Amino acid sequence: MQIPYKNSVVLTACIACLLIAQSSYAHQSHGSVALDGRFTPNVEGAQFPPQPRDMSSQVFLRSTEQTNPGTARQRSALTAQSTALLEQMEKDPDIAGALGDDYLLLSEQPIIKKWSSANADNRLFVFFSYAKNQSVEVLTENGVVESFDFIPAGVAQPALAEIEMSRAVDIASAHWRAVPGADVSQLIGYAIQTFEPDGSPHSTRVAYVSFHRASPELPEYLTWVDLNTSKVIKAERAQ
Repeated sequence: MQIPYKNSVVLTACIACLLIAQSSYAHQSHGSVALDGRFTPNVEGAQFPPQPRDMSSQVFLRSTEQTNPGTARQRSALTAQSTALLEQMEKDPDIAGALGDDYLLLSEQPIIKKWSSANADNRLFVFFSYAKNQSVEVLTENGVVESFDFIPAGVAQPALAEIEMSRAVDIASAHWRAVPGADVSQLIGYAIQTFEPDGSPHSTRVAYVSFHRASPELPEYLTWVDLNTSKVIKAERAQ
């Protein structure tokens, strides 16, 4: 679904879902990644959890405190121009309506548009709205919003932001601390994006959190966290 804006430029950039760990085989694979794949492998000495190779230009920013207290707005990572663009979006009634009152700016990066002049400054802002349960992509050119697009969570989702992973680990840790006999205090928690057994996105924003003695040892506790509701939807002790 696309809503044209001003010059009606069609937003062609699409949200890329990354990382693996489908919940149907979490016990068997534990998020293993091929050595020659698109992500860093889960082997001794490699970065864990797996990350997209050559990932860059990532900006993580919480916009409000309404659903998730303690994750206050962090604009220091943005340039003055990007901050001005973000404020412009937040004041626009159509974009603000698509974002709702609880959302996260996942990334902001320059892009190349086929029909733009060589010196044009084109930028793509990617959000996830917890209030509306959808991704929102906003395309700007030379400081002006050109178009925006919104995609329901059940259709496609962007990769988890670093702040989302940390939040998911915190929620999962709190869950296990309340379970008699469970102890994650000496374990390391990792969060990665997870999908339905057929590879499709979950209907909401879900993270898979595993707790390990060390990487890449097998996990001891497995947890699925719904970031829309900040609740654990499934938890298991690893077999």
